[in-house]
Amino acid sequence: MELSIAEIVSRAREPEGKLVEHKGKGANARKIRETLVAFANTVEAGEWAVFCIGIEDKTRKILGVDDPDKEQKEIHKIASEDCYPAITIDPRVIEIEGKYCILVVIPPSTKRPHFSGEALVRVGSGNKRASEALYEDLINSRSSKTWKLLQWRNKLISVKFVNAPFAVDSSPMTGQVAIPAKNRRDYRILNADQFGCDVFDESSHATQHFRLEQISPDFDHPKYRPRLRIDMQK
Repeated sequence: MELSIAEIVSRAREPEGKLVEHKGKGANARKIRETLVAFANTVEAGEWAVFCIGIEDKTRKILGVDDPDKEQKEIHKIASEDCYPAITIDPRVIEIEGKYCILVVIPPSTKRPHFSGEALVRVGSGNKRASEALYEDLINSRSSKTWKLLQWRNKLISVKFVNAPFAVDSSPMTGQVAIPAKNRRDYRILNADQFGCDVFDESSHATQHFRLEQISPDFDHPKYRPRLRIDMQK
């Protein structure tokens, strides 16, 4: 993920929330571990978080850190050795208003859940223990395909069935190419795990389960929304 210094500093100046945390000069190892784990378990695809060390929380006053090089190395060590699995981070030493701060960029992780003690996630501007249901989602999301399906859960999607045995749609709206009638319906993903996913048909109100090996995440460009390609012969 290539982010400019301007983008990182702009995010760092935002109030604390799901994707931002500030800490003054006194950030200890425990706090750093908890925050890195919580962000790594929470940041979704297309997002990124920043943990700002050297910026005061409430006023966002720039305090800087006394030894930025040493602090940066310590954060790298915590992310790689004190968290399991190791967390990918991008800590930057950035000068703001004449003072050096550590701005740690945390991208989405496909290795979650991460631990340093309890499984933590980001809720608002704080770190909270993951609920049992959310913990299961974190476990399931270790598969990159499942992770993507979970991002689409409860959203309207398209489904394209291939090698499907059911009747074709002969409507003139489809032109000269006959396609399975089910391909024109709206669907929602109800749930996904390492074995497959449950898909709800908005037209028939029926739910079907498909194995993960049958599914290929795709995109429906005409409708501008996610699509699943489902091979019915697998």
